[in-house]
Amino acid sequence: MREFIRPTLVGVVAGLVLSGCGMPDDVGEVEPVDFNNVDELFEAVDRHLGCPEGSSGDYAFDAGDEHGLVTGRRCAESVVMAHSENEVVIDEIQARMSTTQGGPLPMVHDSTWFVVDITEAAQSHRELTHPVSRDLEALATALRTDYTEL
Repeated sequence: MREFIRPTLVGVVAGLVLSGCGMPDDVGEVEPVDFNNVDELFEAVDRHLGCPEGSSGDYAFDAGDEHGLVTGRRCAESVVMAHSENEVVIDEIQARMSTTQGGPLPMVHDSTWFVVDITEAAQSHRELTHPVSRDLEALATALRTDYTEL
């Protein structure tokens, strides 16, 4: 009986060890948080940054002649976001934003959505309202996605 248990135990342990290993391409990869629409994205941003009710609302993005205006959201006046199932729309908006003069645009993004802090690039003569936090790097970590600057 003891001779039967040892090979079985070794087989079970080996199976557990091997089942924990993935293909080399899978190591370290974590799926970003997925959103179905801009309202879900806003809720996640609000949870992490603390968007004040009085200054949060809709925000329009120019997605070019082919796609027109895309309705996004803003968290206070300084953090804006957009969502589209069409990745080309998101790419076009980001490309247009990258040509903005005035300063860097810190951005958290995935293929179908993005969140950007427009504070430095805003050409405003007044102070913008801000969320409780503007830490987009921490937001990127929480949403398991990329942080960059345009």
